[in-house]
Amino acid sequence: MQQLMNLKAAFNRADLDRGGTLDLNEFVLAFGGVLGRDMSKEQLTHLFMKIDANSDGTVDWDEFTNFMLLESQSSSGRNTTEGASKLTEVDPRNEPNPKHLHHSDMMDGILQLPKIERLFTYSRDGTVRVWKSDTLLHVKTIKVCESWVTSMTHFEVSNRIATSSTDRTISFYDASTEKFELVAQLTGLETSPLCLGSWNDQLKEKLLVGDDCGNVAIYDTSRPGKESETIISATSYRSTYEKGRHTDWITKVAYFADLSLMISCSLDGTLKLSELGRRNAVTRTLGESYGPFAPVKRGVYSFAWSSAAKVLASCGLERTIALWNPYSTVRSPKPLVLLMGHTASVQHVAMSEDGMELFSCGIDKCIKVWDMRSHKCVQTLYDKTNYRPEDKISAMAYDGHHHRLLTGTTRLRPWPLVKAAKRNNAARHEAPLVAALYNDNFHQVVSGDETSHVCVWDIEKGEMVFHFTELHETKMTAMAFDEAGRRLITAANDGTVRVWNFSNGQMLQQLRNEGHTETSCLAFIVEGQNRLVLAGGWNRKVVVWRDEQTASAAPVEPDRIMSGHDEDILSIAYSPPNLLVTSGYDGRLLVWNMDSAVLKFKLAIPHVQKLDVDQRAMWKVLFLERRSQALVSGSADGKLRFWNVTEGLLVWEMHANHKNGEGVVALATEPTNSFLFSGDSTGYLKVWDVSNFLNVTGIDQRSNVLEVAHWRAHGDRDHAVCIVTIDYVERQRLIMTGGSDGRIKLWRFDTSGGRSHVITGVKLDAFSVKLALVELTGLLPREMKLVCKGKTLKGDDEVPADATLMLLHQRPATGASYSIDFHEIITGQRRRDILARAEMSHDDLVQLALRSLNLAAGDEDVCLRFYLPHISMLMRVDLTLADYATALPEGRNLQLYLVPCPRGLRSDKPTSEPQAVARAEEEAAHERWRAQVEAEAEALQLALGRMMALPPSLLETEAAEGAAEPDSARADSAASRAACEEARARAACEAAGVPTRIRTGLMAAPEDLELLHPPSDVLAELAALEEYENDMRDLSALPYAQARELLVAAEEARFEERCALLRQQRRLKEENPKMTPPKLDRLG
Repeated sequence: MQQLMNLKAAFNRADLDRGGTLDLNEFVLAFGGVLGRDMSKEQLTHLFMKIDANSDGTVDWDEFTNFMLLESQSSSGRNTTEGASKLTEVDPRNEPNPKHLHHSDMMDGILQLPKIERLFTYSRDGTVRVWKSDTLLHVKTIKVCESWVTSMTHFEVSNRIATSSTDRTISFYDASTEKFELVAQLTGLETSPLCLGSWNDQLKEKLLVGDDCGNVAIYDTSRPGKESETIISATSYRSTYEKGRHTDWITKVAYFADLSLMISCSLDGTLKLSELGRRNAVTRTLGESYGPFAPVKRGVYSFAWSSAAKVLASCGLERTIALWNPYSTVRSPKPLVLLMGHTASVQHVAMSEDGMELFSCGIDKCIKVWDMRSHKCVQTLYDKTNYRPEDKISAMAYDGHHHRLLTGTTRLRPWPLVKAAKRNNAARHEAPLVAALYNDNFHQVVSGDETSHVCVWDIEKGEMVFHFTELHETKMTAMAFDEAGRRLITAANDGTVRVWNFSNGQMLQQLRNEGHTETSCLAFIVEGQNRLVLAGGWNRKVVVWRDEQTASAAPVEPDRIMSGHDEDILSIAYSPPNLLVTSGYDGRLLVWNMDSAVLKFKLAIPHVQKLDVDQRAMWKVLFLERRSQALVSGSADGKLRFWNVTEGLLVWEMHANHKNGEGVVALATEPTNSFLFSGDSTGYLKVWDVSNFLNVTGIDQRSNVLEVAHWRAHGDRDHAVCIVTIDYVERQRLIMTGGSDGRIKLWRFDTSGGRSHVITGVKLDAFSVKLALVELTGLLPREMKLVCKGKTLKGDDEVPADATLMLLHQRPATGASYSIDFHEIITGQRRRDILARAEMSHDDLVQLALRSLNLAAGDEDVCLRFYLPHISMLMRVDLTLADYATALPEGRNLQLYLVPCPRGLRSDKPTSEPQAVARAEEEAAHERWRAQVEAEAEALQLALGRMMALPPSLLETEAAEGAAEPDSARADSAASRAACEEARARAACEAAGVPTRIRTGLMAAPEDLELLHPPSDVLAELAALEEYENDMRDLSALPYAQARELLVAAEEARFEERCALLRQQRRLKEENPKMTPPKLDRLG
């Protein structure tokens, strides 16, 4: 109680505007110091959303106390080893009593006296019949009157029973003997008594009488007049009269000692709670201004109180059972929960003694068992027996001593209650998924499968935190969130659409659909001031409901229905301010204006009639808002199509090239619309770069829609698993996929600095690493190349956790070609304007150069390399021209010089000792040369500002890195200028927090530096080439005529030099015919 008072005080302090409600910020501020000592702000936010039962964004004190009450109920049963109880049906033919002992008319109620093991039933035939509690055998028939017996009650102190009848008489019988003799009658009542109750007020037994005028009379039965009188006039009976308590018939009245309250219900649609025996007692009304009771004032038939669960349940003409908190001090409180599921008015309600089960019965003889811990229906039974004179169940009571439900018609029928074993709910789905949706407010994943099983997952831990089942009676087919992510909307293949508070599993609304066919897609949209729920399916119509954000028992009627499709609707997409697109099974798109509900365009796949019927379906449509409102569709024919729906045009179509030509069944994007994710029916996921897409017709979009990676997300070679849903988790930068195998997988899209947990395993592949570097480097995955141990990693190649990688900035392979001028460095031959593909490998490029220059390939001791004069560097043999995208010249031919280089002096053959000494000296010189080149490369990259880092988990430790380099190499290079430059570069990198082992390219690979001492003539040629290129750059700044003149002069001088060299070689050969002149394959 003290804690409750502290919470109430905190609530009042935070309610600054005295409006009686708290928003999220006020709630966190108010209860952070009371509830939140061990709770984070995020946990308090989750608590707020759970308490906010109607999902209106505010919490009042009534909602808060109701939540605490329900939590106490559910927690009381969380650690039990038993599951929900269920009723078993007994064959009605096993009736122990002959027919003549049955009532001749319908029963009106059942009264239990456990102490004497007797049951009493009263009926419209004017009799009360007594039965044994255990066997239900008939004991006695008491003739009360010639009219209806409307009610019965029992007085424990005097052990008397009282009956009321429509002849305005109340009769008292002695229940201490089996004779049940009449001891007194109260006659001359002004109104017809309809219901009775008893109240023991300090050993004074008082009778509560509700009548047909809405009045309640309280009679003191301890002294009903003179002792010798058996027939007493109501005028002489001492009573307290409450006139006008209700405005219509009172259907039930009772007093509960643990509440110290008298509760009554009436056909006026209200329940009233009053304190008896106190002056200035306050009467509270339930159902007066809330939900289903307010607008129609429908009657309440009955109620039941559970002292164990501390809940009051009521039922009536509405098809729901309302659970109330009788302790609430609010003037017009709201129900705790509305239990929905009956399809007809609910006439009876009862609760088990432990408060774990609630039983309800409708006028259609439908009996339901509800689990009070989850507020879900766990069993539905139909009494298929035909009864006369009325085919209905007219009475019901729960027999706690024998653990059974009793129903009454003209006879009693038992329904034994059996405790079912608790079902082991594994933390996974057992059926194909319908959808898996990421909720940004809760930072949780909500998934649902076809069995109407919804699970809520903690995305950080990969654990299921909550689940609820039986959302629909048939297969669930679609799911969606509302705009704020507070409510879950679900649909089934029987056409039902329902709205849920997925934090506690409470159904808030049921939306009345058009027809009873499958609903295949849902959407929640905000159009100006209107908040709408949309559904499409096999009825070929778009049904629209207004979102009222109120819990209601009555189904919400559609606001509008839009027709136009000729086949089933498969997908819905909306783009503000008013564009709605729906796709159909026949390959057609319908574009609607939501302001006027007018059909703007009716688009179709080109030549759709030529496609097979099963190839026409347009499974998914998705808007790319930041790509000029482009719409992308995925179809059964395996193609992606991009549409300009504002003009009604197809912009671009391309085959997605999913495995075996499978159709594209799932689509998603991220907030910037730079990437598109597509999934097929065999479990493959593809990532597309659409950052350059233009939503205009008439241009080639092949370079604007590029596949950057693909991999099998679900299933394996032997078992194909369809990807049914894709979503993007922005906070953790994860791609989330759900499959028909019931599994949910998260694929890493970015690093967040900490450990990321997943619902299922995440494979670290090359593409995942590239995606992790997008934000860090500003590059797209297609602009990156990862090299590990001399091997270029493909998209699905696995990356070891301790691998050291090299990241290269490359130009994507888009099918583009370069115009190249090939030069041979020895003879000066040149071939201009040779076309080469950007993705051509180094070896293929060499062969192209040899063919163009008409040269031989050379011997095995010589390798041919390309020198790039504009960056003063040899091209790596494991790279392509696309890898040098940032360094390639623009607007002029690429100059490539073919340079012969020795392959190296290493050999696997045994060597002599002198050779070994010479080899060691050469290797030492090689290490010094290598250190100098690496230092220059790192200094160059540091100057260019292109240093990039991978996540620490992908790098070797500094200790391992240091151990990898020989101490001798460090000692040899420490004295050189190159080593000093390397040390400065390394220190600068470490200061910037950049691992020195990660280098971006445009540098020679270690295996490419086998040249111990570059030949002097090669160096001279390279220097001449560099000087020539510098001269060319200088010429580009001059006027064209002057530059042309100088260029011709330089070319003539160079030609003369070459001619002089050739004449000298010819003369030497004539003087010594045996001498071999320098050739390309003998150089160096």
